[in-house]
Order: sequence, then structure tokens, then C-alpha cells
Amino acid sequence: MPKRNRKHRLEDESRYKFSLILPEEWLFRNKDKDYGIDGEVEIFEDEVATGLLFFVQLKATDSKNDLVILNYDYKIDTIIYYQRLDVPVLLARYSSVKDKFYYKWNHEIDLFKIKKNSKTFRVKFDPNNLLNANEFSLILNNLRKQKKIRNGSVSLPIYSHLEILDRNIKNISNVVLKTKITNLLKEYKSVVKLSERNNAFANISITSKKLKIHLIGYPGCIFQNINKRKDSSFISNIVKDIVLGLAVSLIQVGLRDLGIRIVFESKLESRLMETRELLFNLLPILLESAYFKETFYLIDKLIEEDYKDIIGPLTQASVLINSGGLNKERLATFENFLKKRFQQAIKNNDLLSAGMYSYNLGNHYRSINKLRKSVEYYFKAKKLAPIYLNQHYFFSELGGVLFLLNKFRFSSRLYKISIDCGAPDDINALYADALMFSGYYLKARDVFNNYLNLPNSQKDAEWSLKMISLESLIDDYGINEQHRKIERAIKLADLTKITSTDTKLKKLKSALELDLLCGLAWFNMGVLYSQQKNQEEATFCFSMCGLIQSHDIESWVNATLSSFNKDTPIQIGALIISTAYFKNSEDYLEELYKKLSEQKDPKIIELVSSAVEMIVPKNNAKKMPEFRILQGNGIFKNIFIN
Repeated sequence: MPKRNRKHRLEDESRYKFSLILPEEWLFRNKDKDYGIDGEVEIFEDEVATGLLFFVQLKATDSKNDLVILNYDYKIDTIIYYQRLDVPVLLARYSSVKDKFYYKWNHEIDLFKIKKNSKTFRVKFDPNNLLNANEFSLILNNLRKQKKIRNGSVSLPIYSHLEILDRNIKNISNVVLKTKITNLLKEYKSVVKLSERNNAFANISITSKKLKIHLIGYPGCIFQNINKRKDSSFISNIVKDIVLGLAVSLIQVGLRDLGIRIVFESKLESRLMETRELLFNLLPILLESAYFKETFYLIDKLIEEDYKDIIGPLTQASVLINSGGLNKERLATFENFLKKRFQQAIKNNDLLSAGMYSYNLGNHYRSINKLRKSVEYYFKAKKLAPIYLNQHYFFSELGGVLFLLNKFRFSSRLYKISIDCGAPDDINALYADALMFSGYYLKARDVFNNYLNLPNSQKDAEWSLKMISLESLIDDYGINEQHRKIERAIKLADLTKITSTDTKLKKLKSALELDLLCGLAWFNMGVLYSQQKNQEEATFCFSMCGLIQSHDIESWVNATLSSFNKDTPIQIGALIISTAYFKNSEDYLEELYKKLSEQKDPKIIELVSSAVEMIVPKNNAKKMPEFRILQGNGIFKNIFIN
């Protein structure tokens, strides 16, 4: 008969024994062993579910050696995964010899001392941490606190338990140190109140080497190597770090406003400047807060003290992440910051830094649609830091601004330089777009075609629709390239005083011979074809107008509705909807549904609505902005890309 090995029998034994030691109303459920979770414990009171639960990972041993019993090597990836879970994870070590369970909460593990390239981390179990009736009472109390923290039901001051685990730290006895810390914490009585463990929502522990502050059930904040600090400011900085640690802990659990308020109202800015790693981690959060201006003042002061510090670029990058949502006051603050750093770099004769700030001012002005200002600072960057002439993105970004200024031929030349400097494949699509608006239709079609056939190209609907449209234009009008006479074409396309349909069509075609990208001509031609019930031609005309005047919602709506006919391929309709939504988002959909509501045919309404639901993306994600800093190898790196 087949036999089960001792390892499997020991696992079953540990599960059985664990379920036996639990309080009567605590329910243990086995779980599939995803990432080593053996089970979950749900807590009931008077047969009513409390909503309190935790996961359990069981590790059992038959060893008689205490070193083996009280130590276990866990995979680092698993520990990190557990720390990211919303449900706390209890690590239980079962000794079959002693018939005891030792335990440790996963969030209490400090991975600071991980060795490079290590796959596992040795967790040490405290011999005093045994699962028994007293411990289960403590666990229940802590789980209730965790639930309050998770629900945001924590208010100031934070009740905190302070323990000093070593007898002597920096030649100060633990009794004296605790007394001094307690007295100094009175300055922050609105933030923290020391209490017994049972009442505490946060734990503060100090050893000779580290200070740890954490809310019950969460990883918290750890200050390492405190033994290397200066004696003169040791205790006062420990106290400030306790308050900072509480602020960080609150931010970690989603109570950002409360945590950030503690930092600034407790006047901890100077201490935060001294703890660089913590400041770097908090910057993006601080810059999203109501303390935006104060954060910039803090950063500016730091750069003044340490001009070459990397924090300047990192700060700007953090702002740019959310620059689309900044109000006027914040945008002005950011602009003034960049200008001040630019002027300071000029004053210090640091031309490379001046060029970098000038370049990022160019990006800033581009993002707020001050295009001529943007060009001005891009050119300053090129002059101050000629190294930009070797950067492909510099030419593509400047090309993009010139495109928006309707300088299409200059734009196309810059895109071509960018490609020759090693730009990503996607720049080819922008190059083709600039060629198209420059009047180089055949060349634009070929570049679009080559780009769309690349294996890793972004098959954007806009580029596909433009390539297809260019093919039709070249076939129908026989114009491969054209010096666009824009103003003359617009005058010809104005049909205000004309009543004859034939005359209208003749004038519109004459306008297109002057400028194949005359949006007014295409729109008016679409109206004429629509009146003649020629929906296929109307679709093409309205979509051409939309491609030329990308924010002309009326054209996109007309193109969409016209595309639902027996002659227009369904793929064209899908490309039109996708491009229209990408360019105009919800405004396009609102106008489309408004127009649909005027339709009397319910089948048309259902058909169009279903198509839109299938084609429009669920998330219209914004492109991540770019911020570049100079690396040691002379290359500017976009810090948003790993």
C-alpha cells in the first residue's frame, strides 16, 4: 500500500493542532496554497460575523533543536507579497516535539539586512511569542484596531506604545531615555499620546541600532543605524522622527491628508530635509497635497544648500506626473521654481544645468499650450547645452511644438533628424503626419505604411485612417504633393451665396485642388453628399474633415453616423469611432448620443450604441510625461522609464 511521508503527515498535524488551539468562535478554513497561504481565520462573536479575519502560513518541524525551531527561511518575494495584502498574515511555526506554536506577524519583518541577490530571508521567532489564550485576546484587540485604521476611524492624537528594547543606547540607560523622550513628546501632544499597549494604535520601538514606528498591523517606518547619530541631537531627533514616522504610517494606510498635515503643522520640514531617503519617497505625495507651495519652498531651500543634489529634477518630475490637473496657482509656482533654478544656474555659470532647466521650461510651456514660449526655451537649451543636439527626443519634442504652430515643413525636418538620431519607431508616425500636413501626400502615405508594417508599431486608429485616406486622395485627385494654398482654398470653400448643387461641388473640388487638406471644403462636400443620400462619400468627406480638424466634433459625429451604411467597410467605421474618441473623449460621445436621440429608428440607435461600446476603450489613459536628467555617461535619461 502507498505510504504518506512524514512531511505530509506533519503538515496535516499542524493544521489540525492549529484549529484545535483557536478560540471556540474562531473559524479556521483551509485555503489553496497560493503563495503558501495555508488557511484563513474568521472571528465570530455570539455566532455573529465580526468582519475580522487574518491569513495563516504554517511551517512545522520535528526538530528538537531550538535554533531550527525558532528560525525559518522564507522566500523574500513571498514576504513582500504578504506585506502588500490588505489582510494581515500570521506566520506560525509549529514544533511537534514541544507541541507549541510560535508566531510572528509578517508586517513585523524588517528586510533592511537582505544580502544582495538573496532569494530567502531568515525569520527569527521570539520564544515568548506563543499562541495561547492571552495571545488570542491580544490578536483580537489588534485586529479591531486594524479595522478602525483601515476604515479611517483614527483621529489625533494617536495613542502609541513606546518600548526601549536595549538596556543602554548611546550610553543612556533605557529608563532615562524613555523619560526624556516622553517629556519631549509633550511638544507634539496634539499628534501623539503615549499609552499602554492594550490602548495603543501605534507601536514605537527603539533598539541600539534602529527606531521603528508602525500602526498596528502595518509595516510602518524604520530609521536604521541610529547608533551612528550625533550625541548632541540624538534624543531631540529621535522625538522628531517618531512624529515623522507616525505621519508616514498614516500616509501608508491611505490617511494622506492627516499624515501630511502632521509634517507641516508640527514644523518638521527641516528634519525631513535631513532625512533624504524619506523625503524622496514622500515628494510625489506632498506635491499632490494642499501643501504644494510649502513643498516647493522646502525643495528650493534644499537645492540652495546642496546645488548639485538630484532632488531638483526628481521634484520637477513628480510635479509633471500630475501637471495636467494642476490649477493656475500651482502651475505658476512650478514655473517660478524652474525660472529661479534656471537663473541661479546662469549666475553660477553652470551652463549644462541652465540648459537642462531651460529644456524643462520648454516642456512646461508646451504642456500649458504656450507654444512660442516653449520654442524660445528649447532654443535656449540648445545654445546653453549643445549636448541636446545629440538627443533624439529634443528634435521630436521641438518638432511637435512647431507642428502645433502650423510650421509643418519645419516640423517634418525635425522629426526626420530625430529618427536619424535613433528615435523610437513611433516617431515615424509623427513624421508621416507632419509630411501629410506639409503637402507631401505620397511620401506621407509611404511612411505611414512602412510604420504600420513594423512588428512593434502602435497600430493607432488615427494613423491607419490617415494612411487609408491618403491612398484615396492620391487615387482620386492624382496629387502626390502640393504647395498648400490654405487661405485661397477656404475662400473657395465658402458656399454662403451659392444655391446650385453642381456649382457648389465644382467650387469645393477647385478648393481641394488648391489645398487637399481644406477642412471646410471636406465638411461642405460631406453635407452635399449626405443630402444626396450618398452616405459612403459623406463618410469619407466628414472623416477627412475630422482628421484635418481633429477637435471638430460635429464632423466626427457626422462621419460616425454616415459610416453605418452597406457600402462603407465596418473597419472604417471602427477607425472613425476610435480616432474621434481618442481626440475628443467624452465630449464626442455626448454629442454623438445627443444626435442619436434625434433618430426615430430604434435599430440605428441600438446598432451605433453597441458599436461604440465595443470600440471605445474603458480607460482613456494619459501618456506619462517626460523629465530628463543628465547621467554620468553624458546621456539624458527620462526618469519615468526604468
